[in-house]
Amino acid sequence: MTLGDYLAAAAGKVRVANVHDCCTFIADWAMVLGDPDPMARWRGAYVTEGGALELIAAAGGLANLVGPAFEEIGWRRADAPQMGDVGVVALAGHEGAGIFSGRRWMLVADRGVAGVTFTPDHVVACWTRGTA
Repeated sequence: MTLGDYLAAAAGKVRVANVHDCCTFIADWAMVLGDPDPMARWRGAYVTEGGALELIAAAGGLANLVGPAFEEIGWRRADAPQMGDVGVVALAGHEGAGIFSGRRWMLVADRGVAGVTFTPDHVVACWTRGTA
């Protein structure tokens, strides 16, 4: 499955905590690529957005939650995103995890996926698949 196929399949999904949210979106992408589930320990651990926010706060932020999980399955931190990379972006005090399309960050919206252009200073961290 290509990134385009994956994004097209996600486009019509409604956002639901621990089913289709920013963390499951990027974790499911890793699994589509053949990697183990980076989110395995959190599947079913929360059922509301509030529960997700509690996990994120306990980790010290979204990048501190998803980063180690992706690194455990072989992804590495990247200086600049490339197509297919995952990352955490921040704007106006809110963080979200998404996939870089090559032009925009693709993020889970209430009813589908939205493409958003962020300047580099809004990218908290990103990870790329494979080794250096």
